[in-house]
Amino acid sequence: MGSKQKQKLWKGSWQLIFPETQNIGAGGQGVVRKVQRTRDGKTGALKELINFNNPERRKRMHIEATSLSVLDHPNIAHIIDENTTSEGQLYIITEFIDGPTLEEQISSCPFSLEEVLAFAERILDALHHAHSVGVFHRDIKPENIILRHASPADPVLVDFGISFNDEERLFSAATFMGQQLGNRFLHLPELQRGARDPRSDLTQFCGVALYTITQQQPISLKDEEGRMPHQQSTVREKLAEAIPNNIIRGKLLRLFDRAFQNDLTERWQTAKELASAFERMMFEPEVRGQTSLSAIRTELEGRPGFNQQMLMKRLYLEFMNETRQVLNEIRQELGEHIASVKQGGAHENVEESEFGSRFGITIPGDEVYLKLHGKVVGNELIMRIEEDDTLLARLDLNAPNWEPYQIGLEEEIGSRLSRKLQET
Repeated sequence: MGSKQKQKLWKGSWQLIFPETQNIGAGGQGVVRKVQRTRDGKTGALKELINFNNPERRKRMHIEATSLSVLDHPNIAHIIDENTTSEGQLYIITEFIDGPTLEEQISSCPFSLEEVLAFAERILDALHHAHSVGVFHRDIKPENIILRHASPADPVLVDFGISFNDEERLFSAATFMGQQLGNRFLHLPELQRGARDPRSDLTQFCGVALYTITQQQPISLKDEEGRMPHQQSTVREKLAEAIPNNIIRGKLLRLFDRAFQNDLTERWQTAKELASAFERMMFEPEVRGQTSLSAIRTELEGRPGFNQQMLMKRLYLEFMNETRQVLNEIRQELGEHIASVKQGGAHENVEESEFGSRFGITIPGDEVYLKLHGKVVGNELIMRIEEDDTLLARLDLNAPNWEPYQIGLEEEIGSRLSRKLQET
């Protein structure tokens, strides 16, 4: 950070407009108050560091000032004054944005689709500018966006307190070892690891866009049932109410499908790319000569029990694949000229949350043919052999690890084959 300058105080050049006890904003880094420059009456937003003796917080404030100093965009609050390289109490003064935060606005009234598109155009253009100069925000959430004069078409991105910029490389503790980055609005796994990637900003923004329509906070990329934020029943209902056009809503769902992937390589890669996807949303013809696949998808997803059906389908397919893998490995170990795999009687019962199939190994003169059964009980998938109720494994329903099942099945088939041979 270089040598410290003598402490620079804001009170010589600025004065509070509100009483000192009245803040216009606050966060983990500091409090924000409205000030006025004494020489020309220009207003600003003063952020003072709460714990100015904490070296990590001081570095964060310096990073924010450095990030803002290289940014020049009408939808990013520009910096007017700062003293983040001096001793003592630190401060940053940015332009004062007259308007509510996005959180305050949406709490009373969600955006229309047209307002969302205008909002997305400006924020994504601001992110494109920031990313082009090496600045990643990493904390995009409704309270960090102010709507100038309450206009959805004029949002301003603020609070770059945990942003990443090229100067951050100078600090060995810039990501603050042991601390998790990100926000409570939408947890991203890569930010929990301290990642510095512009694609995180794009996913956070898509969470914000979803929130502006539905008033629902996304929280995580998948919930306890494995559903993405836009796939949850309450959110889906609100989307259907806000966007009755099935074709446009289907395009928005596909946009979110890509946005909320765990794998960064499968998400939107640039702000320009994501902005183009939002722009194309309104150019889809509403009347076609053939059935819209997007409309079919929307209809299916809106049916009662759809998520349960998809969960059972996924578990059933995984069960079939994992079981075939075990049987094929046994066959190869015994010798493909000696053993063969047998399968039949597969079934699914979504209403009863169960599925099953017969699988077996046939050897000369004998066979082991088992009726395998899986049933969802609470938050677990219970896998067993139906004939004698032998338990093979209990798997976490939301993220099943099939290895215990594979091991249990292989052991049971091996022991039963051994007993068959001893009996003969």
